[in-house]
Amino acid sequence: MWTTLAAHPDALRRFLVVGNHVLGRNTLSVRARELVILRVAWLTRAEYEWLQHVRIARRAGVSDDEIRALGTPDPAVLYDLAHHAELRRLAEAAGDADLAEYDEKLLGPVSPRAPKILAVALNYRGHAEESDLPIPEQPTVLGKFSSSLTGPHDPVIVAEGIDKCDFEAEVVVVIGRTMRAVEPGAVWDGIVGVTAGQDITDRREQWRKPLNQFTLAKSYDTYSPTGPLTATVDEFDDPDDIEIVGHVDDLEVQRGRTSDLIFPVPELVFWLSRRVTLQPGDLVFTGTPAGCGVRRVPRLYLEPGMTLTTELPGVGTMRNPISR
Repeated sequence: MWTTLAAHPDALRRFLVVGNHVLGRNTLSVRARELVILRVAWLTRAEYEWLQHVRIARRAGVSDDEIRALGTPDPAVLYDLAHHAELRRLAEAAGDADLAEYDEKLLGPVSPRAPKILAVALNYRGHAEESDLPIPEQPTVLGKFSSSLTGPHDPVIVAEGIDKCDFEAEVVVVIGRTMRAVEPGAVWDGIVGVTAGQDITDRREQWRKPLNQFTLAKSYDTYSPTGPLTATVDEFDDPDDIEIVGHVDDLEVQRGRTSDLIFPVPELVFWLSRRVTLQPGDLVFTGTPAGCGVRRVPRLYLEPGMTLTTELPGVGTMRNPISR
């Protein structure tokens, strides 16, 4: 590395800026800094870095036992307050008034800065059948703006003049690693978790002529509630058979299982990743089961004063009041 940097002075100058900051201008104590450097060196198998910083760490007061512990899968030295004087001081000074009780209503949306949100139309057989449309041979995909994300108990705003605001309860998967042309058998390994979502839609805008369009009509502010929690894949007995349930007030309007998906999650993500690179934090709305408002008789649209409830076992229940 040093030979390479010596041959490229500009790169060396930039490298030294970073190195000097890490070594002397950060806010960590010398001891804490060396604990972090040694842990990273062990994880990346950087032998040179490890050997150099073992000596520095000893001078900073890190014991040999602690150094050995850093080379284990679960180094308690990194999170045990006994090893961190400043964190210990803060913990000891904290009183009951500093510890807020858990309140699910304060939770924000899952992945609030999602690089992108992809949603799939007509991915449940029941929804395709109630729409009197043929079973698609390939996924029909649309985008949603991340600014439409809102929390699991936040109001969904139906502005004055919007009279065809529809609901679509969906199972949402959260991408956990960069995936490009991933094989179906490897898809679940790249999913960090599963959550519930609602793909709220202004149907009048969706169908406005001369061309039907989906993205804007599904991306108004607050039109993508997600949450309340994210469940990891291993928490489901069968991640390809997850139930999603939707209510408007006390009326059950949707109930479906992902085993009814036309394109199951592994096949869907495989198809998507051949066209766009999926990034950590991306959200994929996997489709809605039968029962959305536009397909009901009589039609049912969201109005201020209603409450939209979305349940996903293992994840929890979203309750979004409809507001002006």
